[in-house]
Amino acid sequence: RPRVAAAGAGPAGIACAYPRLLRGFQVDVIETADQAGGMAQIGIPSYRLPKDTLALETDIIVDLGGRFLFGQQLGRVFDIVELFARGYKAVFLGLGCQTGMRLGVAGEDAARAGYFSGIDFLLKVHDHVDGTASLSVEGEVFVVGGGNVAMDCVRSAVRLGAKKVHVIYRRTLEHMPADPDEVKAAMEEGVEFHTLANPTRILTENGKVVGIEIARMEQSEPDDSGRRRVRVVEGSETVLAADNLIAAIGQQVEDGDMIEDDGV
Repeated sequence: RPRVAAAGAGPAGIACAYPRLLRGFQVDVIETADQAGGMAQIGIPSYRLPKDTLALETDIIVDLGGRFLFGQQLGRVFDIVELFARGYKAVFLGLGCQTGMRLGVAGEDAARAGYFSGIDFLLKVHDHVDGTASLSVEGEVFVVGGGNVAMDCVRSAVRLGAKKVHVIYRRTLEHMPADPDEVKAAMEEGVEFHTLANPTRILTENGKVVGIEIARMEQSEPDDSGRRRVRVVEGSETVLAADNLIAAIGQQVEDGDMIEDDGV
């Protein structure tokens, strides 16, 4: 039987392996972690995606004769050239985007406590729920971003006992890319939304987040997609007291340079 490898046991790797197993291929799904599911397993709160439901999807691979090879990281334990040398006829890269993007604002480098990327925060939430590490969220929590990761962060912060949770989003509520039901649920849970606003500076004391400076934004001419651009309103900066700040503005591939070394 032809052998193929899927690097990454998240939704993409599972979706690659499943139809090939049905067609009689021998499929190995190679994963860095010790369990399947990828960010769906450890990055989406269980109130949104029950883990037993996810297990039904990943267990299908083994039921069909596929193998999970856990604890093997691309670029460290193996590389793409080595996979072909092992005899795989094709390799699928479903690596995911597990590194959060930085805000790129003043004071970010000094923020060592009370500052998280959206992905890092959700991983800590997962560990807390899993009982492997405790997480306490207190005081005023600000989440920058308007996607589903941002909504997962604010709704998780509410469940962890934060005094008040805020969303900062640079465009209007109508332009927010998160699922409308998630936005509605966050509002019903008491999350405060600051739209047409953007962070310009993070305030810290001895490395601990104590505040965030935000500026008002205004809409301008449409871009090539037809969506109106936004720009900062000069002199509109305001400082808000904050105990925790979460940057949920996007994700990127982890160790992408290791893949580029293999010509990808």
